[in-house]
Amino acid sequence: MSATRIDEEFFAGLRELVDSAFPKRCANCGREYRNAAEFLAATKPLRSNASGLKQSHDDDGRTVVDLFRNCVCGSTLLESFWNRRDLTRDGTR
Repeated sequence: MSATRIDEEFFAGLRELVDSAFPKRCANCGREYRNAAEFLAATKPLRSNASGLKQSHDDDGRTVVDLFRNCVCGSTLLESFWNRRDLTRDGTR
């Protein structure tokens, strides 16, 4: 299975925040990513053995998922997404 296919499956549940930064522009090279799908398809993981995902909290204290990826120029980019975990009693079990 290719790395691209694994990424598609692994990141499939990510949902853009209402106030997302898309279109997202790389401050280093100026490349623009129009939406989350394009961002995931055109960028690369920081390392081959890491997802680039990190749990965080937004300004209102809600749990979000930060995703770190490398632009085609090599610059590291960050975008935040809604938490996709099921935090119900059944989900935490």
